[in-house]
Amino acid sequence: MKALLLAVTLLVLSLVALPARADDVADEADHLFTLGAEHYQQRSYKSALQYFLASNRLVRNRNVMFNIAKTYEHLNLRTDIEDVERIEIVRGPGSVLYGTGAFSGVINLVSHSRETPDGREAGVSVADDAVARARVRFTHHWSKDAGVSTSVAAGRGAGRDYFFPELVSRGPPNVAGHARGLDSFRVATWTGKVFYKAFQVQWSFNHHDKYMPLGGDDTIFGDGRNWAADSRGFVEAKFEPKITDWLSSVTRAHANVYFYRSEAPFTPDTGGLSTSEFDGFWVGAEQRFVVSPVKQLRLTGGGEFQLHPLTHQRSDSETLGEDFNQKQDFTLVAGYLLADLLPTSGVKITGGARYDAYSFTAGSINPRLAVIVKPYDGGNVKVMGGKAFRSPSIYERYNISTFGQRENPDLDPENLYSAEVEYSHRFTQTLTASASAYANYITNLIALREEVDDPGIFTYLNTRVPVASLGGEIELRRDWKEGWMASASYSYQKTRYLISDSVGDLLRFKTAPDHREVPNSPSHLAYVKGAVPIVSRALMLMTRLGIEGPRFDVNDTVGTPPQTETQPAMLWDVVFSGTESRWGLSYAIGVYNLFDARWRVPLTESIVNTVPQPGRSVLAYASVVF
Repeated sequence: MKALLLAVTLLVLSLVALPARADDVADEADHLFTLGAEHYQQRSYKSALQYFLASNRLVRNRNVMFNIAKTYEHLNLRTDIEDVERIEIVRGPGSVLYGTGAFSGVINLVSHSRETPDGREAGVSVADDAVARARVRFTHHWSKDAGVSTSVAAGRGAGRDYFFPELVSRGPPNVAGHARGLDSFRVATWTGKVFYKAFQVQWSFNHHDKYMPLGGDDTIFGDGRNWAADSRGFVEAKFEPKITDWLSSVTRAHANVYFYRSEAPFTPDTGGLSTSEFDGFWVGAEQRFVVSPVKQLRLTGGGEFQLHPLTHQRSDSETLGEDFNQKQDFTLVAGYLLADLLPTSGVKITGGARYDAYSFTAGSINPRLAVIVKPYDGGNVKVMGGKAFRSPSIYERYNISTFGQRENPDLDPENLYSAEVEYSHRFTQTLTASASAYANYITNLIALREEVDDPGIFTYLNTRVPVASLGGEIELRRDWKEGWMASASYSYQKTRYLISDSVGDLLRFKTAPDHREVPNSPSHLAYVKGAVPIVSRALMLMTRLGIEGPRFDVNDTVGTPPQTETQPAMLWDVVFSGTESRWGLSYAIGVYNLFDARWRVPLTESIVNTVPQPGRSVLAYASVVF
């Protein structure tokens, strides 16, 4: 009953906020971003996702509106984006098909299709800070229904030098707030797939190691031993036959690995050089059936099982020995059912639910419902809502350190409730205006907090203080056609810690007295984007001009140092790109942050509260297919 009341309340709040985008009656993927000939100048996750997401409120991490592209800024997932054909965005909590671990949405990276022509490709790119990358690809078909495609990429960079005035008195005298030559990285990726009719095997492995100019709390600033290496990979086998005209099946099995190593320098009395290790291995299987007994109805149902036999964390230090050595195994069992109903040509109803149960916590049922109505030609209205949960990670539950952190195996999952209303009007085939309003509500938010009875010791805790946000977005856009594209958007969001979990306090949107502003949540984002063909496909210009509002730092509770906020930033990116089909050549050169804005973003668990972002930078790329 409480969940139902919350859903109704959030829907009312979303209607009271601002009038989002709704395309035609759509599938569960709310947005598709195709990285084809029109978008080939976007040569990294950062640039590609920034370009598409920066002006759209698509994914909000714990109600913090931020640029999701920064998730990939350090290349932890892959070296390049060349093998990605399109990016699918599923907004809102826990897609029924993709699982509730995706707390605020899903970004689905779809590789190139089987129809990619046979050939070989080689490419290089360079950027500021001595960044260089190279990639080769091989694609071959034995027949129409059988083939292989694989690519290998590698990169490295020297990184930037930093100066932190607040750290002048910290570290050796010759450092004096400077971090010089401490930002280098190396990365390598191998990815590919082989297929035969309805059967396919795909894989991806990525290794990334990086020296870090900043470490965690109490580390020695300016010490060149701050380092971390991240390796991850998966192999997936999938069998996807169409059994009849109304029944199809998807069977998949997968194996995954994840390894992490890091070193952090401390003073001898606090441990000296500290090392941390994490090893993870898990396997899983999923069976899905899609049934469409009539044209107006499609049912999707399935189940998933994951076994995590290896989850090993270990840390030790030079002078104090082993801090902890923790091994855990766990399982996940999930089941889901989704229904797509088309009662009339102008109405689509999508509803479903997923049950997830981890072996270390109680099961959770998470529903999702969307109603899409086309009241007139060119008009679209979408109302959607749902619930998701995020189970605490092994790190959050068990990580400890001698001088600073204790484990908390009793953490509860975070829960998110969301509601959204969208309206769009299409003036012409390419010109559309849209407006949206949304409301989110999070309970049991997991955060690193200092223990009241033991100052200086930190533990991951469920804050017991709910978080709510209200926001909206308006946009006018001209869709891509013959190389031309333009859009202008503005979004506003306000996020607060609430005084209690009562519906009354949610409606009043009243701030908790012992909490301050929610960190890293800019209230204002405004962007103008455009693309213009200069010489057909031989040379194109794409640009983006944006304003990002201030962000508060992590000192969000009373009793911590005063909370500060960053300055707003105006960011302008310009990219020239093109192709020469006779030679199989693609190329691009771009300037990012053309105004050289000196902007900063907040950090967590670091010796500083904010870190400067890159100033003006240049990227150049070229590849040839032969």
